[in-house]
Amino acid sequence: MNEVELINKADVENFFNNYKTNLNRIVYLEQKLLKESYNFDKLQSTIRENSNLTRSLFTENRDLLNRYVKNIIDEPEKLSPMAGKNYLLHVLFFLFENYNDDFVSIEIVKAISNCSYSKNDKMQFDINMDLGIADLYSTQHSPDFTSNRLEKAISIFPCIEEIDDDIIRIHLSFCYLFKILNEVLREKPNFDVMVRDIKHHKEMIKKFSKNVYAQMWAGENVDYNFHVELLDRYYKANTVIAFAITDFGSDYKLNSEVQQWIKEEYARECDEGKINSSVYYAFYKLQYLLGEITKDQFVERLEDRYKVIREVVTKNYSFSKSSICDDNEPVPAQFAKILDTTKIMSETFGFVFVLVQNLYQLTQDYTLFDYLKSDTEQFYLQIPYDDSGINMDPFIIKNVKIFLKKARSTTECVNFLQTVFLHRQISTAIHLSMVGKLATLCYEHFSATRPDLFAHVPGFETKESAIQFIKEAAFFHDIGKLFCTNLINLHSRDITANERSLIYLHSQKGADLISEIPLISKYRDIVLGHHKFYNGREGYPASFDNTKSVYRPVIDLITLCDCMDAATDKCGRNYARAKDFDSFFVEIKNLAGSRYNPVYIDLIENTPALKGKLKDITGFRRVDLYYEMYKQHISPNITFTAEDEKIVREYTDDDLPKVQDFYREVYGNKTSERKILIYLDNILSSQNLRAYILCDGFQRIFGVLFGRETVDLNEDKIYFIIDDIVVDPELRRKGYGTQLLNFVQRDLIENGITEIRSDVVKNFNEESFFWLNGFKETETQLMKKYFGD
Repeated sequence: MNEVELINKADVENFFNNYKTNLNRIVYLEQKLLKESYNFDKLQSTIRENSNLTRSLFTENRDLLNRYVKNIIDEPEKLSPMAGKNYLLHVLFFLFENYNDDFVSIEIVKAISNCSYSKNDKMQFDINMDLGIADLYSTQHSPDFTSNRLEKAISIFPCIEEIDDDIIRIHLSFCYLFKILNEVLREKPNFDVMVRDIKHHKEMIKKFSKNVYAQMWAGENVDYNFHVELLDRYYKANTVIAFAITDFGSDYKLNSEVQQWIKEEYARECDEGKINSSVYYAFYKLQYLLGEITKDQFVERLEDRYKVIREVVTKNYSFSKSSICDDNEPVPAQFAKILDTTKIMSETFGFVFVLVQNLYQLTQDYTLFDYLKSDTEQFYLQIPYDDSGINMDPFIIKNVKIFLKKARSTTECVNFLQTVFLHRQISTAIHLSMVGKLATLCYEHFSATRPDLFAHVPGFETKESAIQFIKEAAFFHDIGKLFCTNLINLHSRDITANERSLIYLHSQKGADLISEIPLISKYRDIVLGHHKFYNGREGYPASFDNTKSVYRPVIDLITLCDCMDAATDKCGRNYARAKDFDSFFVEIKNLAGSRYNPVYIDLIENTPALKGKLKDITGFRRVDLYYEMYKQHISPNITFTAEDEKIVREYTDDDLPKVQDFYREVYGNKTSERKILIYLDNILSSQNLRAYILCDGFQRIFGVLFGRETVDLNEDKIYFIIDDIVVDPELRRKGYGTQLLNFVQRDLIENGITEIRSDVVKNFNEESFFWLNGFKETETQLMKKYFGD
């Protein structure tokens, strides 16, 4: 039997758990680099940690993916039907948890879909559902493909009464939800389709058994009728959001039922005392399009709303990772709170991408412009580094385009875009800065020796204007990477041929974007041609002839410095082994005349002072430049200090009040205070107690691990059994649980204890956590880890 034939249920589960953990680790380290590098030593340490972990995860994921994905894609027929079924299930879990990775979702499912054992209704349903949701999240999202796949899944079970599987019934409901969400994300949503699907869904869920509905809303005593109406309201809210985020002319004919839903939702939220900004905007936009208010009155309504809520909203932008509402939480009193649990229905999204963005286009008040721009920049300063679930790139690109179009200077364009890049793609932001420094240095030496090289370039009338042009050209050259954030930034594996082709489009897409911005459109040729070879025959895009551009000398310069930084970067997200400058220069000399401008190569070769400076900047001075950028552009907006660092230490009796508060925060909405106090008293009263806390320098508690020493008389050994391990929900899947466990393990070894045991609830997240931290399943539910010699 080969490797594929041997894959079983546990293998599939372990692969997905390991891979998801690796994805979280790379995101966490990028966030740490951005948020926690509060001094030079810390930055240097974090960069080193980031670089080392990136490369190790790259290797680890290559092994995982070769065994559990690539082999499956190559030989899906050799996979057992049970393993194939489990792959489909775990892909669905992967998607429901809002992970984005076409290779680990779409490619696996497509391979299994062609197998003979996958032709039954149940597996075809799962295949189409998985493919539809995965495409919805994908960078390559095709609304027609998504809709067709989800419609095909729904059509497999046309009669709800004949379905005897509760899980299928629940998943049918999700198919409708994602199908409706797919219409929201279209450039021009089809409201007639949305209305039809919402009606079909409501009729379907009325036929659900009470057991099914209890599962969906996590409660046996659920108010069935109330939740049917609430779910119906949530589905209708999607049409309201679609109307809010879509650009329509005044002649657009909106479905009459959607008009009614917009009015009803606005009225309900007014009664509930919490109005979502997207709903507010949709209501007054509808009034304006129907001629019930004038344009001036429309703008006035938006300005009033903005002035009332801006201070509250901007103080605490909230960022949900979920693409759909979390139905496991207690239903809040205000419906707008449900919307806040989703990415594109949250108050933060509505405020920034609907209210502020549209007000910025509509108002003529330049003082208000500055407030709106400042609030949007604050949004990017706070935005999470990762982009799970629905791809936010299209919304951010539109937002950037709107703000750059109305910028009053090139400097304003640079500053705004720099904020976006630093907090959306920090590796790209640092790269842009490095390319600018290298290109400026080269130009100063080149022009001193050969001023004729740049004599005919527009904008190079003076040395000062030339340097300004080069710095800005370097800064804007990779603006197209905004179109592929996940592929550029957060992958920790080899990219596929298809993904590489998408990355190759960043030059063309960046050029198309910059062409729409009058202040910076002059840099179009540099953006378009920075991956073209000097000879004009190779590189991309093939349609662009860089040899005929008036900006060819600048294109050649940016191309050289772009490659110079990328090839020698030992600090950033460079998955290949970085080269030292001397090795890189040997390579580019061999490519002089084909890939690189031969005159530039000769000038570097024959100018020892320049060559030495380039070697220093790309070598030992690189971290200095990182820190210079961090201090100038990032640290003024970061409050993280040494006191905020998370450490693990042993528990003391003085910690009890704070531990009680910590448990109240974590469990307060699920159980009573009395039960919490009894629970802690039972755990902490053990005579053989060993207890540890995760805290910061202010002694704020973020995690606990409680356990006790005990004896196994049959094996004549002392071991440690974990009674409870809890980490702040906001810090989960970021390595803190592992940090806590590792500290405990080291402490136990010092005390002669070499085994930890934990009684784990099967098939829950905690089981995955222990698997990933080296525990093994025993004959009972008890898991244990042996770490002695």
